[in-house]
Amino acid sequence: MNTNQTVPTVAWEGQARSRRVLAVVAVFVLWAVYTGIEALSQAGRLQPALATILEFIPGLFGIGLLLAAGLTTKDCFLRFAPLSRQGLAGLLLLTPLFAPILLSATWVGWRPVNALVLNPLGAISQELFFRCALLPAGLMILPRRPLLAIGLHAVLFGLWHTGPLVTGAPVWGVVAVMLIPALFGLGWGWQTRRDGTVVWATIYHIILQFISAFFTWRN
Repeated sequence: MNTNQTVPTVAWEGQARSRRVLAVVAVFVLWAVYTGIEALSQAGRLQPALATILEFIPGLFGIGLLLAAGLTTKDCFLRFAPLSRQGLAGLLLLTPLFAPILLSATWVGWRPVNALVLNPLGAISQELFFRCALLPAGLMILPRRPLLAIGLHAVLFGLWHTGPLVTGAPVWGVVAVMLIPALFGLGWGWQTRRDGTVVWATIYHIILQFISAFFTWRN
């Protein structure tokens, strides 16, 4: 009798595990799709408004897959929670990293559509994918090594910034532009997991994107 009761349970656990594996694999495939969209956008082959809309798809789809596989919105950091003192300190420590980005840019002035619409939406789409889909996927495959999972997601966040590659920047420029976002990814990923919410990283990211709207990095 006990054996007959165990078989369906084992089968159900196996199916749940398979769904989670497939969801994780799909999220990493979506990273490649997302990176391709960003590359096309940076190369000028997609209109900014269209690129902004398309860049929401990987995050929303990735979160949907994780939720369908059994994760909760809490697992995906989709909830409000207070910002801890440690989390605030971590975010503040990231601020100096933005200085070299601005120093390498050219001032273009007030562009309301970029500042108020496109750039903030870009920040939100990035947080939905990287902190709410890719980071939870990494934590699923590395449950006992969360710092490694955060590091992996940060590296992929840095590699996502393909702008220098498609605009013909020198090697040092490519490395710098990808390294700094990777460091931001480390900080945002750590704070998001520490406080269990993506809200504060998103607000921080929106502020940076708003400031970025006043500059350009194109030659």
